[in-house]
Amino acid sequence: MSIRAIIFDFGGVISTDDDLTDIGRFLAKKYKVNPKILDEITLRGWLKARIHPKYDDSFWNEVAKTLKISKIQLHDEYLEFPQLVPEIVDLIKQLQKKYVIAMLSNQISSWHQTLMKMWKLEKYFHLIITSYGEGVAKPDPKIYKRLIKKLRVAPNECLFIDDRDNNLLPARTLGMQTIHFKNPKQLIRDLKKLEIITSCG
Repeated sequence: MSIRAIIFDFGGVISTDDDLTDIGRFLAKKYKVNPKILDEITLRGWLKARIHPKYDDSFWNEVAKTLKISKIQLHDEYLEFPQLVPEIVDLIKQLQKKYVIAMLSNQISSWHQTLMKMWKLEKYFHLIITSYGEGVAKPDPKIYKRLIKKLRVAPNECLFIDDRDNNLLPARTLGMQTIHFKNPKQLIRDLKKLEIITSCG
């Protein structure tokens, strides 16, 4: 079967990688706190909040308390890190003319929704599936199965693009085609090999 739906990861593909450890190291140094303690609090809070939105506020409050700054200031600090990847947005604009475009992402709701609105991305996706919306995160097979069901396509009609190989394995197991994203040029080359696109314009 030919590809009908193309699914993009968010952090690390559409936006630059939002590595919590890298952000934590920077903030720990800036605000002079123990990076190991900050990393532990950040990771624990993020993992809970990404599948349970009720913990979203707790995540920001605990990290802000550790850094001894306000929650608003922490939000602003975090927003300094991710950058939209314009080549990927241009590619999505091109692909949406022919394919169903979806997003499958592990995020916390406040962070993800803020960036989506700030970058005005909602209009480019027919379907957006998130860990906080489904209560389950990649690489749990459940979230991929729900994605396929909501797309109303067969697994082998899906192409999933993610920067983390462990998130690609369940997709391949279900029969989806996958691309391990490294950079926009590599992605375009791989899409050409699959005859998804014939040019990057």
